[in-house]
Amino acid sequence: MTEALVFGYALTFLLCVSLSTSCVKVTSCSCRSSRGLLDLSPLASDKGPRFPHAFISNRSYISYNPCIAFTNDTCKRVAMCKFFMGLHETVGSQKSARFIENDDEISILYGTVNWGAKLVLRCIPHAVNSALKVLKTDVSNRRYILELSSKYACLKHEGLNAGSIIAIVLAVIVAVYLFGGMLYMKCVHDAHGLQLIPHVEFWRTLPERTKVRISYQTRTMLVYRQVSNKPFRGVAIYLTPILLQAVALCAVHVLCWKPCWKPGYSNLQV
Repeated sequence: MTEALVFGYALTFLLCVSLSTSCVKVTSCSCRSSRGLLDLSPLASDKGPRFPHAFISNRSYISYNPCIAFTNDTCKRVAMCKFFMGLHETVGSQKSARFIENDDEISILYGTVNWGAKLVLRCIPHAVNSALKVLKTDVSNRRYILELSSKYACLKHEGLNAGSIIAIVLAVIVAVYLFGGMLYMKCVHDAHGLQLIPHVEFWRTLPERTKVRISYQTRTMLVYRQVSNKPFRGVAIYLTPILLQAVALCAVHVLCWKPCWKPGYSNLQV
């Protein structure tokens, strides 16, 4: 019983991890997560930085422009540039932009070999204007922490895409199969330990069956090449039938619930 519960908890954890999403970079100023789309492109300027002066001190400031690179003196084609005592220094390029998502907060990281910046995005849904300010200077990490307050820093909710729907359906099927199967095995067959896992013997032997089938297919490819003296047409062409057979075998086995073949019946063996 303990082993089965551990297995169930582990699978549940893996499902949760697989379904959890971060904000995946789409462009240098946009990303997509399970909660929606973040797009800063309305703030982009093609005539220099949209935010020219985010002051660090009285004598230094940072200029920033999302999406479109700008040039300012020695800052060549950058996203963020620092001005200090008459000198310009690159803080980050558009290419260096990386999105991170912690809880409900999304930030963009910019960096160079010297200094970098973390731009914290603050969502203000009904804001008329957007503002950029420097929160602090993280000397230990050589990074400036800035905050961009804007309605464009809010996620736009989108409908579920095909990938999300498939992932949810698969997660539900796996959960129902696993926990429903464990309940069935316990109540109907009074199973214990690993025997609570539905079709445990099938899942134990599936890797070996697949390995044998792949070995057989590999030998077939080698013989074909020696006899025909023709090059391979691609590994996918040969491995696809194996994968389809494995999927079909799993589906038949699960739908039948009990083993659908005898050990000697080779037509359904992988």
